[in-house]
Amino acid sequence: MQELETVKSNDTTDVYSEVLKMFVGTDNFRPNIKQPFFSEDYVIATDAMVLICFKKELLKNVDFTPAENPPNALSIIPEDNIEPIVFETTALREAIKSLKEKTGKTYNIEESECPDCHGINFVTYKFKDSFGNQHLYDLECPVCEDGEGFFKIKNIETGETIESFRELLRFNETYFEVDKFESIVKAAELLSINQIVLTSRKYELSKHKFTLGECTVCIAPVRPLKEDIIENINPESE
Repeated sequence: MQELETVKSNDTTDVYSEVLKMFVGTDNFRPNIKQPFFSEDYVIATDAMVLICFKKELLKNVDFTPAENPPNALSIIPEDNIEPIVFETTALREAIKSLKEKTGKTYNIEESECPDCHGINFVTYKFKDSFGNQHLYDLECPVCEDGEGFFKIKNIETGETIESFRELLRFNETYFEVDKFESIVKAAELLSINQIVLTSRKYELSKHKFTLGECTVCIAPVRPLKEDIIENINPESE
């Protein structure tokens, strides 16, 4: 179990502490990433898709209990292997705004009652054993969240109803989920950092490493699907 680190306290807003909160995991099956944690001289937060790391001395205070048995996150941070590619924070924010607008013009999204659990958050599973006995089990609905959070998504142009889609930002042939990438942009905005710099990438689906001021961020790309909404992001020189 990690010991609680002692860092000099300060009454002023601890922006680095606020930044950490943007990157922690929410998966109850992975409690070891639901809080930030310390490794050597660094403090780290991750949700397994995006990770942020910086010197623990930047924290004014520690307002969290470090996660127990955290992953060896420092070992997965790649070395710099490319000439720095600079993205303007404001340009990335504009790309995210444009992506949201594109989504609104492509899909009509309405919250509705889940057609599988009818809003009660439980569905019945049937099982017949080797003796011919039938067993019924009520388990949480795998389609919606808490009986809510089900959305009917219809393509405005075709009228076709789809199950889901993602909003993606594209750099060359690499795609990032906007919900994950926006955490990086929000961190830069909170820290008043004007440029986010890409310093490591091996290929389209490898971890990409960015720096924003004193922070190092790694993010995992995804493969695009037919229904996804995509917006390009361009470096400063383009």
